[in-house]
Amino acid sequence: MNLPWSVWLLPKLDDQLRLKILIQKFNLRNSGSYFDPHVTLFGRVSTEPESFLSFISEEIKDQEIITLNRKSIKRGRTPWKTLYIEFEENRFLNQLQKQITEPLKELREYAFKPHLSLAYGQAYNEKYNYRHISLDKKIEFSSVALVYVPDKIQDWNIIKEFKFNVN
Repeated sequence: MNLPWSVWLLPKLDDQLRLKILIQKFNLRNSGSYFDPHVTLFGRVSTEPESFLSFISEEIKDQEIITLNRKSIKRGRTPWKTLYIEFEENRFLNQLQKQITEPLKELREYAFKPHLSLAYGQAYNEKYNYRHISLDKKIEFSSVALVYVPDKIQDWNIIKEFKFNVN
């Protein structure tokens, strides 16, 4: 079965918990689906993911935690950027993204813009009250995951998570 899948960068547990609360808050207000916080390194590939499991495992075996600096919180085009955190690019993130996605770029084009969505779906007519969100300037990421991403968000499911070398 060739369900679409993506490669996600996942936050460390403490950052993940704070972000999950925000995602739940904004998606409940919007009647949207709940999802895990993530930065998509490469999205929606429709081929069997099993051949990439060992490749990704090998690529991240020495990877250390990646820290991203938050630029801003923005509203954008629905449905995938209804409300999101925009990050500054850095060489560690760009290097990891290129390593992971090198064999995938032949399957489809992907424009990488580092962000973490807080809400998907059609936005309210009223604006989100996001200007008062209390969020650290830096967010740490400690793993990469292969994730099934069928059309329904509630059906998204992590295939395999690969933890970074955290010493």
